[in-house]
Amino acid sequence: MRVNRTGAVAAILTASLLFIAACGDSATSLPPTSPAPSAFAAADDLVPASPEVTAEIKAAHKDYVGAIRAADADALRAMFTDNYQCLRTNGRLVDVETTMRLLELSFGKIDEISFHDETVFMLGEHAYGFSLFRQSGSVGGKPYDLESRALDVFVKRGDRWLVAFTAVTSITGQPGETITDAARER
Repeated sequence: MRVNRTGAVAAILTASLLFIAACGDSATSLPPTSPAPSAFAAADDLVPASPEVTAEIKAAHKDYVGAIRAADADALRAMFTDNYQCLRTNGRLVDVETTMRLLELSFGKIDEISFHDETVFMLGEHAYGFSLFRQSGSVGGKPYDLESRALDVFVKRGDRWLVAFTAVTSITGQPGETITDAARER
């Protein structure tokens, strides 16, 4: 059976956007008054992840931070599926190779990066990690301090969770432009 990737990504985004829209623009986790996940027509199987899966996704985020701090491109690449896609803050959808080039260009320009307010849900065999992340550093001699919201879609491969899709929304700063500026310096 051949899978239509565009349709699959559209379905994932629709389910994710319904969740985000229902929770409001400033939502970082399900508030007590949010509708139960079964209230979402396009995502009626969206349920909170088990404590074990939540811990594994948080560990994956810690591994990502560690690889960024260590400037370890091989470790970063191993965290993504081969057909990984990222919807960036500037609206561009980029593949894994472009993502890797942008991450490698950011090495040495990120002083601090952290994830917080992480919430993990399951939809079938996919884990959805909703989080806020903070990043600071300097590009072209200009300091920056950014906060963004991320949605990471994880798939389990063997004993590891790999990121198949990421959507990033800027809350403060311009992370898309910051990485672009870093690319221009090289």
